[in-house]
Amino acid sequence: MAYIEKRGRRWRVRWRDPDGDLQGRTFTREDEAKRFRARVEGDLASGGYVDPERARTTVAGFAATWRESVVDLRPSTLARLDATVNTHVLPEFGRWPLAAVGNADVRAWVAGMRAAGLSASSVRKAVFALRRILAAAVADRRLAVNTAENVPLPGEEHGEQRFLTPDEVATLVAAMPPRYRALVLLACYGGLRFGELAGLRRARVDLVRGRVTVAETLVEVSGHLPRAAQDPQRAPRRADPPQRDRCAR
Repeated sequence: MAYIEKRGRRWRVRWRDPDGDLQGRTFTREDEAKRFRARVEGDLASGGYVDPERARTTVAGFAATWRESVVDLRPSTLARLDATVNTHVLPEFGRWPLAAVGNADVRAWVAGMRAAGLSASSVRKAVFALRRILAAAVADRRLAVNTAENVPLPGEEHGEQRFLTPDEVATLVAAMPPRYRALVLLACYGGLRFGELAGLRRARVDLVRGRVTVAETLVEVSGHLPRAAQDPQRAPRRADPPQRDRCAR
């Protein structure tokens, strides 16, 4: 339960948070103190309580702390997330207190990015990044709800794919330096992504059985190309070269 103490010409609301710590806030008017006490008691009873002081932390300040706790992403994915946060999220909301970011604000931000010509994919990534930050703030009891949820997002834009014919593949291979010809053929007829091709090692190629085991990838992280490493989120798979087919262009 929350209670009110009168101190001179001020009224101070005192209460214990869910962790048992004593909290307080002072008001110059008694009616304001009573309304705040009622809200605190309601939040405590419903489980939606958040610490008003901690909710005043800026988005940039909390994002810095949150970033240190992100351990569930691959380095390449984390680098893209960092770029999105620094390019789109912090310039817009970095100085805002967490509690000040409303759903309408996020919607207006989305509309502004689209009006500025940002692609649907970039807009979606920006909102997903803000959503991750605010979700962490909710889990940390700094916010009651994630205001980046339930925001209409532009649909993904998929262009029509074009494919090389076998004759065009042969022409492309003939134009490549000899050391890259096998890579182009495997890309066209094996269905491997570029990171899988670049990270492929000789020991993973079984010429006798005509099989390629995809177990490592090579990705660019912040402008650097580390050595090919085992992908922890995917078990090794085998790619059996199919019959001659078309190659994505």
